[in-house]
Amino acid sequence: MSNDCQRQVIDFYARRHDYDNHFTQARALKLVNYLYLQKSQSVLDVATGTGFILNVGVKTLA
Repeated sequence: MSNDCQRQVIDFYARRHDYDNHFTQARALKLVNYLYLQKSQSVLDVATGTGFILNVGVKTLA
């Protein structure tokens, strides 16, 4: 990936400082609860956001 492209991606996400707002967090919690994650399962983070949903999932298994 070129430096210019990397800078554009970094700048795009840096501008989204409120991405994990209350609405997003509420949806993440509902999704994790719906999944009924078990300790023996694996979770694939498809890198489409900040990782908030993955972090919630990990905390439910701890």
